[in-house]
Amino acid sequence: MNRADRRRFDKEFRKLMDRDGEACTLCRKQFEHNNKTYAGLTAGGRTVLTSDCCREKVEHVMASGIFVTRNIHEIPIADRKSMKRLSSSEMESAVEAMHDHFDELDRISRRVMKQAGLKGQAQDLFLADTLWKKDDAAWFKNNPGRSHRLRPMFEGEASSFPPDVLRLQVPEGHKMEVLVRQVEVGKRARTLFCRNSEVPIPDLEEVVHALFDTVSRPGGRRVISVDEIAQLARRYDVSLAGKAN
Repeated sequence: MNRADRRRFDKEFRKLMDRDGEACTLCRKQFEHNNKTYAGLTAGGRTVLTSDCCREKVEHVMASGIFVTRNIHEIPIADRKSMKRLSSSEMESAVEAMHDHFDELDRISRRVMKQAGLKGQAQDLFLADTLWKKDDAAWFKNNPGRSHRLRPMFEGEASSFPPDVLRLQVPEGHKMEVLVRQVEVGKRARTLFCRNSEVPIPDLEEVVHALFDTVSRPGGRRVISVDEIAQLARRYDVSLAGKAN
């Protein structure tokens, strides 16, 4: 491909990405997390973006990559000084490595979610040392008898939660706080809790444990009564359970 054709492809590909970068140009199938993608030209010279669904219809693959919706902050950043135009085999190897990278992140996420008793698709992992991670790590280290914590949300932490959760309306007199469950040292799961500011919540393991379980289970996005949490907390209270036996 000569320079003029390459420039034309680059221009058309950028437009395609801007207006329609989340679905196959040919069959219209929506890309899923960690789908391999291929951009190039069909036999008729059409610029397309596709995945394995229509890969065989791309006559000349000009670019390849990975479509991701989770762990975007964990995309490896290449050193611009070492960047170069890759051969077809080098590009294929790089994409395969990226695919394996996100597969591993999802595997770790699913394992932590299972340990935390959470259901649903894998959630974002945060491997870098964020402010809230450092604070949670220090808190659980200083409170070795605790597995659950309720705390205010850190500045910038909101963007780490799924967009659909953040779109929830916070009623007057309420505020968003964070429930944290530590499943083992260095591995924790978080969920948002819309808290009534006028209702005091004792900082007791059994109470916060009951809150985490109630909020994180399916259907947990509802009004939760004090009695409901109190009843569940009593079941979790080791001291009371010991007396009952």
